[in-house]
Amino acid sequence: MLDRLTADRLRQQLSAIPELCAYAWLDLAPSTTVRYGSIHTARLHAPAPVNERVLNLLGPGDYLADLDHNGDQDGPMPAVAVLNGWCRVVTGRRYRNISAACEVLLERWPATSGNTWSRELARDIGRLHGQLEAAAHLHAHRQPLELPCPRCTLYALEAMAGRDVSCSNCGATMTVADYDRRAALYADKIGA
Repeated sequence: MLDRLTADRLRQQLSAIPELCAYAWLDLAPSTTVRYGSIHTARLHAPAPVNERVLNLLGPGDYLADLDHNGDQDGPMPAVAVLNGWCRVVTGRRYRNISAACEVLLERWPATSGNTWSRELARDIGRLHGQLEAAAHLHAHRQPLELPCPRCTLYALEAMAGRDVSCSNCGATMTVADYDRRAALYADKIGA
């Protein structure tokens, strides 16, 4: 069984995965700039026309980590494989796309946060969320903030342009105006 903070983080990550996949999909197109060095480098083969790491994350796959005897799986487990594997555990069915699988896991919330395998689910979804966030290049746009989170009291609040302030630990969100009011209260308390 998951504690409240982990369950909230899992819910936040599941709801963010479809959007992260959409942003990561944009990185599949080949870049118009040269990323592979000068023309004088000796290459046996031409560079891949797509970002292979993102292609591996967004491509087809099945959750068969223990059956990959030939080592064909390169890199992380594809997102659809992780989500379908957990959908099979929760509902006994597969789902065609990432959005549908995330919706099903969110709809079956008591089953996904109150069972003995919930910690494994949270670990797998957290790992997948981190990989998709890195592939979507969202880390560079986050700005850490100075105040503690009002819910979990950790210094994990982050701001992103055009979005609400959110806690990377528990998933709590607040508007930028609310954060500014809290910052003004803290400044008044310390006399700044």
